[in-house]
Amino acid sequence: MLRSLQARLIAAAIFVLVLCGLLAALGSYRAAIIEADEILDAQLAQLAQVLLFLSQVNGGLASGDIGTGVHSDHSYTTFQIWQLKEPGPGGEGVYLSNPTDTRPFPRLILRSGDMDNRRAFDRKDGYSHAEFAGRALRIFARTSADGVYRVIAGQDLRDRQEMVEGIARSNIRPYLLVLPLGILVLVGLIYHSLGPIRRLTLEVSSREPTHLAPLAVSHVPKELDPLIRALNDLLQRLQTAMEYERQFTGAAAHELRTPIAALHAQLDAMRLAGDKETRIRAHQQASATAIRLARLVNQLLTLSRFDAESLPSGHTTDLAGLARELCQDMGPTAIRRDIDLSLRALAARVRGDEDAMRILLRNLLDNALRYTPKGGRVEVSVGPVDGIVRLVVADSGPGVPPQRRAALGQRFNRLDQMDGTGVGLGLSIVLGIADQFEGRVTFGPGLDEQGLAVTVEFPVSGEAD
Repeated sequence: MLRSLQARLIAAAIFVLVLCGLLAALGSYRAAIIEADEILDAQLAQLAQVLLFLSQVNGGLASGDIGTGVHSDHSYTTFQIWQLKEPGPGGEGVYLSNPTDTRPFPRLILRSGDMDNRRAFDRKDGYSHAEFAGRALRIFARTSADGVYRVIAGQDLRDRQEMVEGIARSNIRPYLLVLPLGILVLVGLIYHSLGPIRRLTLEVSSREPTHLAPLAVSHVPKELDPLIRALNDLLQRLQTAMEYERQFTGAAAHELRTPIAALHAQLDAMRLAGDKETRIRAHQQASATAIRLARLVNQLLTLSRFDAESLPSGHTTDLAGLARELCQDMGPTAIRRDIDLSLRALAARVRGDEDAMRILLRNLLDNALRYTPKGGRVEVSVGPVDGIVRLVVADSGPGVPPQRRAALGQRFNRLDQMDGTGVGLGLSIVLGIADQFEGRVTFGPGLDEQGLAVTVEFPVSGEAD
């Protein structure tokens, strides 16, 4: 099977060209045979008419054998002229027969040298086939209007067929001569037309892995324009992803360096501690640092997953049911921290992946519970509002000043709230998930005009999974 587009085009074009050429040649051959047969039949009829007229005018005075001519091998037309009876008196243009010819009627008065004296006067007028002296002939017979003279003209079928085929071959010869030239020209045109693809291939293959500049679209055929634009879009996404990956890797390395160094220092302090209380305190600090480090790594992996792949968008999620499930799961944490966690949920479905929506809700609830002080409140509400689905997670924590809310969601930005547990990635993950599912995230004041309220709005989806 041909995998090359150029080879497939050339093979298909040659096949079509050869097929059309052969069909045209065959049609021309058959048309030439038919036309030549018609011309030769007309020639026979014309010869018979001329001979018949001359016989009537001459009155049968000319008689005998005219011979075979100089080129006997090309003398394929033969004839006989018979006089069937005595001409009647008063016939216009009719003379008396030769008085010296006393042969009985019907009598042969003139013939070509390659015809014998056999009687053929009883042949019906018109075209027929006959055999004379071992030769197959195409015959045309005609009798004068007064019934006195009969002319029989014939052509050798073998010679006639050779001449007809020769004419037909002469007609198809130009097709057969031009066909190879047409194939060569067609191959050259296809090769030249596919030049932009070869140049594009060379340009792409010669690039360095980090060279992601767009491909030029000004000198490519119209049919390649969508492909070039799709490739440029892919290159742009790759460039953005690589740039983001460099920034992410640098920031992640910086963020990991601090807790790892702190963990080393706390382990050294525990090892060098001289009393039990110091060791216990160093152990507690090391454990808290390890927990924060584990959380940071987990958040980094989650963020990396969302950056590396597009989330499935063909499903819908029951956001209200998911909120009830997560509030129930995080209820013990709220009780342990003496936080009042409440939920108000109305039936609402959104277009989005269920796992991604669970991560979004868990990060919002985790942030709210972490920054809400003991005795505070966290309220979650879900439901359709004015053609959208609105999710609000509000707390009564310290909140964020309005002038600093624009920085919320920036990666590794904890807004100087160094509680030892936050890593500054939770809201970044929320923003990324919401963006993939056409959601919009806004920040505002929380409960009792303090704390923080995070509002996420999604388009309504009535489709089922």
